Amino acid sequence: MKKTAVAIALSLVTGSTFAAEALTGEQFTVSGELAAGFYSDSSRTEDEVYNGGVTGFDIFADYENGKIVGKFGGEFDVEDDYATTDSTFTITDTWVGYKTGFGIASVGYANDTALDAVDGAADQTIEFLWSPSDASDARQVVKFEGEKEGIKYGISYFGDRNYESLDAQSGFNGYVGYATETFSINAGYEDNDQKEGSTDKLYLVNGTVTVGEIGLGATFAEEEDSAGLKTQLVNASAGYTMAELYLAMGYVKVEDIREAINVGGSYAITENFKALVDIAYHISDEGYVSANKGWEKGDVESFVKLAYAF
Repeated sequence: MKKTAVAIALSLVTGSTFAAEALTGEQFTVSGELAAGFYSDSSRTEDEVYNGGVTGFDIFADYENGKIVGKFGGEFDVEDDYATTDSTFTITDTWVGYKTGFGIASVGYANDTALDAVDGAADQTIEFLWSPSDASDARQVVKFEGEKEGIKYGISYFGDRNYESLDAQSGFNGYVGYATETFSINAGYEDNDQKEGSTDKLYLVNGTVTVGEIGLGATFAEEEDSAGLKTQLVNASAGYTMAELYLAMGYVKVEDIREAINVGGSYAITENFKALVDIAYHISDEGYVSANKGWEKGDVESFVKLAYAF
């Protein structure tokens, strides 16, 4: 089934004869993750503990043959109360690309947008250090992305950001960056059709510094809606690696939405089996809206996950 999907995409780009010949080799690799866990949130009046998409599985089939690359991927999630009646399977990747001397040009039904490569690049924590609200995956994506001598760059157009609703949100985004073994810096921008979403324009800058086993990161982002209202995000984080154990902590403030610190870590039980934990503590009423709605100072969120990668 996955080979058929990629073959169709390949035929559109290179011709059906090439696609058929390409699929006779051993160019496919399959990977994925099985996971179980939960979120908890003390601000919720009901269902304080819930799945939130943690429990389920992801599966990916990657294709590479010469300069032709492609990917099919999806994720299966059980419901928040762990029932399976309304469980969902979401296609997250269906695209085909061509490798050039400067990067990969791709087109697909579902793919990460270009800005997704760097929006969370400075996050050293496990889960709760928020990144900008857009700059994520989408559908109907045309993208070019590459790297030369430490200089990174990417640009993409997407036809449908809100693919879970009836209204499409189109737009474009991109980034430039520079990275070495010890530090990195990125700058990105997005402009989209705000009348179908919550953010019209997005600007971000982030960077990292690595010193031995310690990693540091920080992000500044500003979102602007169609009325000109601007919301700023600032976060900073640090992580420390000790063999199989990784520890991290961070701080984030999003105007009128969230101000919290988080502490967590991961432990590699085996090469493929990992345990992850993150706890966020709200240090102000920045996210408080009204009674029983929003985060207040002292609210606690937690995230627990056991994951097996294959």
